[in-house]
Amino acid sequence: MLTRYFRSPSANKGVTLLEIMLVLAIAAMVIVMSIRYYRTASNSQNANAILSLVQAISASAEKLHQGLSSYADVTTAQVARDVTGSATGSLSTPYGATVTISNTSATSYTVNLGSSIPTAVCSTITSQLASNAQITISSDCSSYVYTSNQ
Repeated sequence: MLTRYFRSPSANKGVTLLEIMLVLAIAAMVIVMSIRYYRTASNSQNANAILSLVQAISASAEKLHQGLSSYADVTTAQVARDVTGSATGSLSTPYGATVTISNTSATSYTVNLGSSIPTAVCSTITSQLASNAQITISSDCSSYVYTSNQ
């Protein structure tokens, strides 16, 4: 009579609640790690895009500076044409902010990058540009000042 209340091990064909919870926990960990990796990769890619833009602007401004002998005559439109290769080109960050050049003088200029740069990306940009004595970047990465050594 006792055998009637107990099933044999071969009769268990379903999945237990514990097994389902274990699978869900593993899936949740994989999803969380994927999201973290995506954010890190996305921030790194955006920081590299902004750094490339900073280098392109600096190279273009230097080229224009040599022809004009002063940064005072360098305009956003001239740099945008030079960087993009398009007569009607404009410069923008990966976050959609329009990049402008202002406060030009004989030896320096200011580049406005917009205020939409996230803190994680800003810290990467700041650390990469720290070794360049000619560039002084604002604490929120919204702008930087380039000063010539000449």
